[in-house]
Amino acid sequence: MKNRYLKYLINILLMVVILTTSCKKWIDPKLNIDPDNPMDVYSALVIPAAEGNLAFTFQGFDYVGVTGMWLQYFEGLDRQAYGMYNYSLTSDDCDNLYSSLYAGVMEDCQKIIDKTSIADAASPHMKGMAEVMKATALGTAVGLWGSIPNSTAFGGNAQLKPTFDEEQTVYAAIQTLLTQAIADLSVAGTDYEEQYMKVAGQDLIYGGDFSSWIKAAYSLKARYALRLSRQSGFSPDDILADLALGIDSKNSDFQLTFVGDEAFVNDNPLWIFTEDRYGYAGNNGNFLNLLNSNNDPRINAYDDGDLFIGGPALGYPSSPALFTSYFEGLFIKAECLFDKGDLPGAATAYNAAVTASLDKWDVTDAAWLATNAAETAGTITLAKIMNAKYIAMYAQGEAWCDYRRYQFMYPALTPPANNSTSGVQPSSFPYPTNEKVSNGANVPTRGGITAKLWAFE
Repeated sequence: MKNRYLKYLINILLMVVILTTSCKKWIDPKLNIDPDNPMDVYSALVIPAAEGNLAFTFQGFDYVGVTGMWLQYFEGLDRQAYGMYNYSLTSDDCDNLYSSLYAGVMEDCQKIIDKTSIADAASPHMKGMAEVMKATALGTAVGLWGSIPNSTAFGGNAQLKPTFDEEQTVYAAIQTLLTQAIADLSVAGTDYEEQYMKVAGQDLIYGGDFSSWIKAAYSLKARYALRLSRQSGFSPDDILADLALGIDSKNSDFQLTFVGDEAFVNDNPLWIFTEDRYGYAGNNGNFLNLLNSNNDPRINAYDDGDLFIGGPALGYPSSPALFTSYFEGLFIKAECLFDKGDLPGAATAYNAAVTASLDKWDVTDAAWLATNAAETAGTITLAKIMNAKYIAMYAQGEAWCDYRRYQFMYPALTPPANNSTSGVQPSSFPYPTNEKVSNGANVPTRGGITAKLWAFE
């Protein structure tokens, strides 16, 4: 009996030894790894996702449509669009846009920045591209909400409740990002990752042309510095210096052109909105009358006689998402030169800006330009510059920043008759519901959509 128990004990001990020493051989540690869903990928493969997210968000109705209705490029005709046109924008309405900017664009960009910053595997060119895109997304967000998460955001599970940075801090961070992007994109040599994955085949915007990315970064530096024209420290000279190194032709415009297909997968998001919700919104009659009253040839690019917001220029299936352009830079140049008192220079830049705006959409009309792009030092005014820029920036969200910078002077718009704010113009977007629910302790307290942001006070 004693020997039998001893035998059982020895067998149990042997089994324990076998299990503890051979478990790894029995169970493949790669058993739960799905080869079709990799845990990590090359940064180059994330770049097109980041670019696509930025394009869909930047050119989408939640951004371009709402600001476009408040600028009366568009008119809301039915349901949600009718309410938004009449200044009724709720926190729920902002969830998708906010999430797309943060969980979509900027999260993708931060992943690229982190992966390409590893010392032994540095890929500065890809990093610089991500920095330009992140700066664009941050610039969009701060222009809508003011104080936003940045310095403590993008920490993953370690930081699920980021604090909100003040506007001043965010604008400084944007400039830092763009300065670093220029330095990274200017590095000689080839990225580490390019030995495995060529960025040219993944870059949907410039096809791996880093010099064009650098130009875009300089133009964005000028744009976001101009945003602060009402604040101390504003320097037209610094902006002009950046513009001199920025986008220098329409061929270098910072944009993503959509493929356009019958499946509505690769289409411009304004087109998708119109197709999905036809009749909700259309071009504003007042804006079309403004163009018609001056026989403006851009009406053929902006409007096709149907309810397609954005028109052939920015609202058709293969129309681009236009982040910033040569003509926008020329209008910025004209404004800065006017601010410096250089009236001849301002007039020249203005004429070039109007000309470039028509050329962008291939509607150049020499006879019309001979009358409408012929300013001189004696005739140029700030009102002419800003009103012409308003027309040129049709269906682009940045125009709303210009409108607020000049306290709703250019253009002079009459609020819609059924507006919900007693005629007071909107000045900001409400913080989204999801952020207030999940991170409410950090979300700043602010009034409704008529509350002004610091940059535009």
